[in-house]
Amino acid sequence: ARDELAGWLRGLDRYANKSGGGGSDESFYLSAFNGEPHAVDRRTGDRREIYVASAALWITGSIQPAILRRALGTERRESGLAARLLLTAPPARPATWSEKEVSPLTRQWLHDVLDRLYELQPEADAEGREEPRIVRLEPDAKKAYVAWHDRHGEELAELTGDRAAAWSKLRETAARLALILHAVRVAAGNATSEDVDRESMDRALRLIEWH
Repeated sequence: ARDELAGWLRGLDRYANKSGGGGSDESFYLSAFNGEPHAVDRRTGDRREIYVASAALWITGSIQPAILRRALGTERRESGLAARLLLTAPPARPATWSEKEVSPLTRQWLHDVLDRLYELQPEADAEGREEPRIVRLEPDAKKAYVAWHDRHGEELAELTGDRAAAWSKLRETAARLALILHAVRVAAGNATSEDVDRESMDRALRLIEWH
């Protein structure tokens, strides 16, 4: 979590002018979007080699539109970094005074849900190594996703350039959001099946259409 994403974006250029080539930071973040394996060879320390089988990473933060426009130059767009960002800019509203507070009951409910999410554990293979848990779609959820997927594909076929790159990432982002929403609903006691149901999928697709 970065309060200011401008610092993170500037950090990607730290090694860009050394050794006549770009640094590895941006390539790492691009691969982390897909949860690909990542290995680090260190020169010092007790652990010289670090291997992460699935280095998945989500980044969240805020940035001013003008700074974002400058930061996402031609190289950021051509590399695919810009297309991997899910941008949210709600309409501006006038600030009005309010003395409403979040109730203790709501705070406790939120903490309980987060605790249950942190308790989720991966599967393990025969040798005890962690591996992802497979969460499937219920038939109605899959039917809704397939219908949206095909409509989205027709829309994508009409696009080019930066917008086409961003639209192509939304196909998998829809499934990711459905998984997140369903896991929260299960943790909150609002869903019983571990498989993603139609309600979670419908909510995810509405979010995608908004974006």
